[in-house]
Amino acid sequence: MPSRNVELVIGSRQDSLEFAPSDPSSQVRHLASGLVDRIHDHLLASVDEAPCVHAAVARCLAEVVATCIAGAGALSCCTQEVLSLIRNTGRQCSAASRPADGVAVMVSSLTSTAMDVVTSDPRLSTEVEMIAMAREITTISAQLLRELFEGVRDGRTQQVPAKPLAVKLLSGRVDQVADPSALAPAYAIAALRSPDAATMDRVVKAVRQDRETEKLSVLAPNGAYVLAPVSDDRALRSFGQSLWDRVGGDLWIGLSWKPLAEIPSGQQQAADIVRLAVASGRRPGLFGLEQVIVDFAVLSHPATASLLAKVVEGLAGNSILHHTLKCFIAAEGNRGRAARQLVIHRSTLEYRLARIEEITGYQPTSTRGLLMLSSAMTAHALATTKSAELPHIGDRYGRGLSA
Repeated sequence: MPSRNVELVIGSRQDSLEFAPSDPSSQVRHLASGLVDRIHDHLLASVDEAPCVHAAVARCLAEVVATCIAGAGALSCCTQEVLSLIRNTGRQCSAASRPADGVAVMVSSLTSTAMDVVTSDPRLSTEVEMIAMAREITTISAQLLRELFEGVRDGRTQQVPAKPLAVKLLSGRVDQVADPSALAPAYAIAALRSPDAATMDRVVKAVRQDRETEKLSVLAPNGAYVLAPVSDDRALRSFGQSLWDRVGGDLWIGLSWKPLAEIPSGQQQAADIVRLAVASGRRPGLFGLEQVIVDFAVLSHPATASLLAKVVEGLAGNSILHHTLKCFIAAEGNRGRAARQLVIHRSTLEYRLARIEEITGYQPTSTRGLLMLSSAMTAHALATTKSAELPHIGDRYGRGLSA
């Protein structure tokens, strides 16, 4: 089929693209550079309030509709990544008792925006072609709305009141358990931190596979807490490995083991372990207190953590030096390994390390200096990534249960 030029109209602005139906991948590359941005802005303008989650969803939707306009079919537009993002957005809205109306309005606006773009071009050769495009866009919108409302439904089943036993244990309200004699003397507490929507979907499935696991779990928008009766540290590690295997990896799991009466402090400890693992740049995996004990001890004092964060503040505006220090810490001070990871010459690395010392006042090539800078980088990351924290299951949820 010969290519043609299609003029895209968003509001009062126009963009042109070369339309070649035989090759959808090349069509996407021919999209005018500003088209996705304009659709994105148009979608955000359709909602009264635009929190950050709306901006991320609007960007995703804009790319989907631009791809469809370029000639790709509904199936290739709605990738698993797109569907997971929309579903997880619905889940987050529901779990946070926040309406998903804004996202639904954007999806509806997406349809009308796309139709305006398609019908505004008088050069579309046939009415049949226009109807076919409209059908694709309608299919996409319907699928996205389905995923959104499935996510809302998931979020409702994940809300804390649906799992009262786990909530009562994590909240320290053992006296409210119907049969306290059935409880174990000690429990493992696992804090699971998911890096993305697709992994969160696997967490949900893993928790729901086993009735006992589901009964002793609380799902949050960005992870979960899972409890299990265990007798010792060895059983704790086995429990954590089992969770890791069931979810399929690619997430951080913090483990704690506490007597029944100390489960709330175990929850906080497991959540802190995960925060430290993420903030210190560690790869996804299983973590106990022993893996993060130095940072845990230092950063448990807010005043100390604040002072440490200031040590590397001067690197925040220099992405190259900041990334270099992260890689050097990950390489445990091994210059050769760090240089290979950064794909730079050793002399370039030495120059950057010298600049880091000038800015921070600490020598990264010394054991003491590297330890200080490592803790400082973790403290700075913790201070700037509050949204990554798992929610604390405490009084707010307890009041919901007794309401």
